[in-house]
Amino acid sequence: MKKLIVITLLGLAYTGAAQQVTGKVTDAEGEELFAATIMLLQKQDSVLAAFAMTKEAGDFSIKNVKAGEYILRINYVGYEGLDKAIEVVGKDIDVGILTLNPTELQEVVVEGEAIPITMKKDTIEYNAAAFATKTNAVVEDLLKKLPGMEVERDGTIKSQGETVNQVLVDGKEFFGNDPKMATKNLPANAVDKIQVFDRKSEFSQFSGVDDGNDQKTINLTLKEDHKKGTFGNVSAGYGTDERYTLSANINQFRKENQFSFIGKHNNINQQGFSTGEYISFMGGLGNLTGGGGGGFRLGGGGATINNGLSDGFVNSTSAGLNFNRDLNEKTEVRASYLFSRIENITAKETDRTNFVNDETFETDESSNSNSDGNTHSINLNVKHEFDKSQDIQIRNTLGFQQGDVFNITNTINRSTRDTTSSVSDYNSSGTGHNINSRLIYRKKFPRIGRTFVAELNVSSQNNDSEYFLSTTINNRETAIDQEQQSLNKSNTLGIEVAYTEPMGKNKYLEFRVERNLTKGTNDKDFYDVSGGGREFDSSLSSIYERDYEYNRTGLSFNYAVDDFRLTTGVNYQFSTLLGDLPEQGQQFENDFNRTLPFARMNYDFTQSLGVSLDYNTRLNTPSITQLQPVVDNSNPLNIYAGNPNLDAEYIHSGRLSFRYFDQFTSTSLFSFFNASYTLDNIVTSREVDNQNRTTSRPVNAENSLMLTNYTSFSRPVKFAKTRFRISNRLTRNKGFAIVNSITAETITTNNTASFSLENMKKKTIDWSIGTDYTIGNTKGASESSNQDYTNWVYYLDATVFLPKKWSVGSIYDYNIYKSASFAGDQEVQLWEASIQKDFMKNDRGQLKISVFDILNQNRGVNRTTDFNYIQEERIASIGTYYMLTFTYRLSAFEQNSGFFRMDRNNRRR
Repeated sequence: MKKLIVITLLGLAYTGAAQQVTGKVTDAEGEELFAATIMLLQKQDSVLAAFAMTKEAGDFSIKNVKAGEYILRINYVGYEGLDKAIEVVGKDIDVGILTLNPTELQEVVVEGEAIPITMKKDTIEYNAAAFATKTNAVVEDLLKKLPGMEVERDGTIKSQGETVNQVLVDGKEFFGNDPKMATKNLPANAVDKIQVFDRKSEFSQFSGVDDGNDQKTINLTLKEDHKKGTFGNVSAGYGTDERYTLSANINQFRKENQFSFIGKHNNINQQGFSTGEYISFMGGLGNLTGGGGGGFRLGGGGATINNGLSDGFVNSTSAGLNFNRDLNEKTEVRASYLFSRIENITAKETDRTNFVNDETFETDESSNSNSDGNTHSINLNVKHEFDKSQDIQIRNTLGFQQGDVFNITNTINRSTRDTTSSVSDYNSSGTGHNINSRLIYRKKFPRIGRTFVAELNVSSQNNDSEYFLSTTINNRETAIDQEQQSLNKSNTLGIEVAYTEPMGKNKYLEFRVERNLTKGTNDKDFYDVSGGGREFDSSLSSIYERDYEYNRTGLSFNYAVDDFRLTTGVNYQFSTLLGDLPEQGQQFENDFNRTLPFARMNYDFTQSLGVSLDYNTRLNTPSITQLQPVVDNSNPLNIYAGNPNLDAEYIHSGRLSFRYFDQFTSTSLFSFFNASYTLDNIVTSREVDNQNRTTSRPVNAENSLMLTNYTSFSRPVKFAKTRFRISNRLTRNKGFAIVNSITAETITTNNTASFSLENMKKKTIDWSIGTDYTIGNTKGASESSNQDYTNWVYYLDATVFLPKKWSVGSIYDYNIYKSASFAGDQEVQLWEASIQKDFMKNDRGQLKISVFDILNQNRGVNRTTDFNYIQEERIASIGTYYMLTFTYRLSAFEQNSGFFRMDRNNRRR
């Protein structure tokens, strides 16, 4: 049966009679050895016939072994190897317990290729030594080389097509939950292994019962010397046009302590920290809105800030401290602090063609903005283990934000009937804070599998802001001069309890109860400013209070053996949403009651092949902005109003995935298929009047469906000493859009095929070339709303290592965007080059001369297609500049009584 499923998944044929060889590996004291290497060699020529690794109990199994004479070879680090002759003659063989004796470790240089990937149950482990990187490369550069791993331009990491939510360092949090903190700052040569897995919740980790609350996680295991030493670098650079950059990354790790400092200051649009909180807060201050549809972005070369901050001219300052300490065997402390300041100057022009029924109108917009904001983030986590059966955790997050935005926007709407123009000038300032505290208690009872977990969660958010808006609609001879004051706050109290009861061997039942209450207030006051005074506008002002309470109870069944895990169950959630407009005397009440079934299955056919199936359901309740039934006319040509009668979205999601890696050929294949079906989908309804003014309002539409497939295949070409990678991502989204009370079905399809090739021998040259080809299509109700586009990206990244520690590098991207909907194709060539010299004792110093955007073509170009509009944005950005940079590398590692360093090939000297 197993062979049949493998053939179905991979199309691999298997012929011939086969047996199974089993056994167990221990040390001289009888302790089981986990992850020992088991090789089955043909006796006559020592050719490798099969490969396996021992499991946690020290046992191993080699399946599908043909009849013949073999040498069974066992290796384990720190122990003498063992060879045992065996003969397979038509029946399974159990070689019994094999004992390895310890040996004294000597410094050995091993030539040859390291095994790049191993698979341990649901964990994929990459060997960093098999993927060479450049001198002074960071972890992000290493991840880009791993099969099945993607790093987007903004630094977002995806593994097997899924977004990575957290990066750990030796199993410990690194600057909280921001994955980019580790990947953009830690040096690549400090990493030994990269482990990718779905991290379970605090409940599941303790009880062993999968509750489905997983996070795609990467754990970076450091080399042994880096766990007991100081490493990092400091860097300073100055260039033409007064461009500059300063950075420091200092890590001091000991057995019980981890201390890290990160600092950056530059005006070259580079940011090493995540800017999510900054974008959310500053976007709210600026009344900024975003669009959907099949969009594509050009430009941004040399800029790494996400969410649009790579456009314009950005000055950033950031600093952070991370501290982990094991106070004793039972108590550990994890703490971090981050500060970030971003100043962004942006000049943007936007051309948009709008399709309304059978008519069109054009929108031309130009804007200039200047924003600056500060954010502070503190994480403090404490874990105390009372004994082996119970522990308690306190996890705290505290954030502060402050910012200002100044903006001037000119907008012109043109149609065959009318032309409307407006000039808007606004400035805003605000402050905010957010606090979240979690208290988790976990208890194991004497009976194996019986556990109790409880969590108390308290959180609070508060944003206070002030706007000054002046808008003139020219041909209507009307003007808006307003002051707006907004106060948004919410408080949440939640408790969750789970109890697990064993039901026999490998079978468990889990009972779960959860209660959550959120109380929020959105208080917005509008004042009409005239003649130096102001008058309260009661027609636009409002106080909206929102109480959301949900109770959830559930039962699940869990079954787990070595190769198979199954969890299935059902939750029932009954929710109540109360809305109150006290000044208008209006109240709203919605009840959301749903049955939420779920199921998860994982099966490992072999150590190289695994498959998983997930099904889940959830409720997505409307936000307070969507529910607040008041008009926001901050942009008189684009008015927004909430809808208190919104229903919650009911979402069904399913995922089928499998992973395969062949140790013998280093061939990897990762693939998944996702489906998401949403009932009562919340969409934005737009009403466009005869003066080209748009009023938007959220409503529940018909059901939507999204399908996604991702596949990645990688394999070395040994005769050419190269490795190639092919991947494909297909997304198809079926939904509904509403314009002028007409509901139209929309289907958006995007398909991106990628190919890359890199050399495997990197002693004198390290190069990679590749291409991405994207086809996009959006279909609406009419021919005018149908949009198609294609995009080609070609790239080359090469470094040549010259004598006397010189090296020359170059990166080239060629981006071509084509669409019949736009006037002309967009082509952007981004080229940068550098020459560097390593010097000083142990090559600690590096001097580098770089030139960015050699062809001076860098510009922010965003093209977006949707069912009822096409849009192009052009944003000024940094052009050509030269920079001289000096970097000093810190590397002091303890080993016995001396120190040693690592060269670019990660070998000890």
